[in-house]
Parts: sequence; C-alpha cells; structure tokens
Amino acid sequence: MREQAFGSRLDCETACPACGARLELELEAAEIRLPSRDVEASDLRMAEGGTVVTFRLPDSVDVAACVDQASDPESALLSRCVVTATHHGAPVDGAALPPGVRERLAERMAELDPQADLLLNLTCPDCARTWQAAFDPAGFLLAEIDAWASRILGEVDRLARAYGWSEAEILALSPLRRRRYLELAGA
Repeated sequence: MREQAFGSRLDCETACPACGARLELELEAAEIRLPSRDVEASDLRMAEGGTVVTFRLPDSVDVAACVDQASDPESALLSRCVVTATHHGAPVDGAALPPGVRERLAERMAELDPQADLLLNLTCPDCARTWQAAFDPAGFLLAEIDAWASRILGEVDRLARAYGWSEAEILALSPLRRRRYLELAGA
C-alpha cells in the first residue's frame, strides 16, 4: 500500500543513541520486505511449562488498538491474540500468562511473522557506534500520510489566499498544475 501511494523509496531519519548525531538513510521497500510464510493451524499452538496456548498472529488493527494502552500494551495485545490458554489444565487469560510463556509466545509470533519485527543494523558516521533500530512500517506510513496531508492543506491555504479559490477547486487541479500555480503565487 505504501509503495502505491508514495513509491518504493523510503527516506528515513534517526538519531545515534550514543552521540545524538542525525543519521539519514534511504531504503528501498524491497530491501525490507521479507517473503511471507505459510502458517498452518498447528503452528499457532504452543506448549511451555504446563501452559498450552492457541493464538493468532496480530494484525495492524490489533496493534493500533493496543497503542493507547500505555500502562501495558503487551498484555493488551496478548489478550487480543490468545485464542485459548490453559495452565495445568485451568483456563488462563492471555494477559495473565507466566513471564516465560509470554516471552516464548512473542518469540514464536516473531518466527511466524518476521515482517512484524523489522530491525535495521545502523552505524553512526560520526562516532562509529553500531546499533539496531526497530522499523515500524505502519507507523512510517502513517507519518508519511500525516506529512502529505499537512503539505496539501498548506498548498490549499496558500492558493486560496492568492486566488480566492475554494478547497474543492484547488484539489481538483492536478498536482503539476497546483505546483505551477504555487510558483506563480510566489509560495
């Protein structure tokens, strides 16, 4: 979806955790896209230390629903994705799984959906520090959509002030014509 809207090149920026230097990098979507894996129903079941868990893999709706759970988003996500769980035969809520089981379940989910936990290997050009940074494709896309919407609103504002056109009239212009009118208006 991101490639269709904005193209395959991703312009990213982060800060070095050691010296704070800004690191800019360009990624191609193909560089971070991992092959999908066929997941069998038996893959979505695990047993660990007397606990048996049947689960489903989280999707973007699950992640979005848990972002606002500032106190414990991991427990909220487990509650959504654990279909059934028993500990020594007694039913257990997904959020109440023992820590070792939670850790193994997170590992198992990452094994089954490696695209969900992308890590980039980075090196600071200033201090040579190396580290791994998580890359959140959904968050990156949302930030790009927000930036695009802000840019379009700014263009509409400048053209409406310069020419007195309505928002609908401005948005009906092709991006090339809108850019040309912005140049003529000196914006």
